[in-house]
Amino acid sequence: MSDDGESLMDSDYTARNVRYGRTDAGCARATRHINQIKGGTSMLYVIQVLAAIQIGVAAGVLLGPKHPVRFVSSLLAIVLALVTIVTGSWVYLAVGTAIFLVTQGLRHNQPIIGG
Repeated sequence: MSDDGESLMDSDYTARNVRYGRTDAGCARATRHINQIKGGTSMLYVIQVLAAIQIGVAAGVLLGPKHPVRFVSSLLAIVLALVTIVTGSWVYLAVGTAIFLVTQGLRHNQPIIGG
């Protein structure tokens, strides 16, 4: 063992890495990159699941009593959720959800067809 506490095996490993051009900085960069990819991928799955839930809720509204504004907003929400699933961008999901919720909360003076 050397004076600084480094074992013979550690010094051999370090010498071999230096000989082949590998450094700890490179390993740290690669590890950070892998962690960023893993974190981004899991968030993508969450966004896609939320978009699938939005599609299901909007499809339920389409199958219920018909109202022109709710019908159009449900179609728009489904289209934007599909775009979200394909692109992975949360902005489309947020816009589709906002439009869908605003139109569901509106009071309508027109009679609902089929209800």
